[in-house]
Amino acid sequence: MQKIPLILTRPKGSNAVFEADIAPKVRQHVDFIHSPLLEIVPIDGGYDSTGADHAIFTSANGVKYAPKGNGRRAFCVGEKTTQLARSHGWDAVFAGATVLALKDHVLINRPQGEIHHYSGVFVRGNVAEDLSVAGLRVTNIPLYEQRLLPFSAQALSVLERRAPVVVPLFSPRTAAHFAAIAPAHPQLYVVAMSTAVADSCNEMSPARLIIAREPTAKSMALCVENLVLNHSLG
Repeated sequence: MQKIPLILTRPKGSNAVFEADIAPKVRQHVDFIHSPLLEIVPIDGGYDSTGADHAIFTSANGVKYAPKGNGRRAFCVGEKTTQLARSHGWDAVFAGATVLALKDHVLINRPQGEIHHYSGVFVRGNVAEDLSVAGLRVTNIPLYEQRLLPFSAQALSVLERRAPVVVPLFSPRTAAHFAAIAPAHPQLYVVAMSTAVADSCNEMSPARLIIAREPTAKSMALCVENLVLNHSLG
């Protein structure tokens, strides 16, 4: 079985984690090509965190660049982000697998006091705005930039061929960027983390578009594994 190119477009550290999540029986059939399309660049902190009674984290990067929790409550999207927040001193609560689920959770619990949503410059879901309209005191605190990057030379070389290529895409912004800079490819197989990501893939006209059952890295890995093992490519 010829190895199938698998282009990984997440930031460098996240690509390595996702690659490790792929089962060994699948990894032997895959040629991993690391081509981050986003670069995470921290913003110099000029914020005052002393007045924040609670935090909201919709990404692991928000946790990495936020102040330590010191026992304060944090509402988190995703199990991994929740676990990371706990390791940074937050009394972290898993508030759902999606931003929508998190907003519902916070609205039901209605925490009192100042809430900071620590995020990147580009943020989806209007978390702070929607929760503020509902009467909570929520402020968005951008801690990092998500800078767009070009394809690596290896990824571009693969995309210029006509052999099957698998690409897992985790965010609408990355998917839209991929669609904007990728050459037309007749055998592009895309695994999208959500319907929002899939909607950003329309301009690619992929040979096949699979949406993960859950918006998690584990579900994405399972989709990639099934695609490779079934070899329903080409």
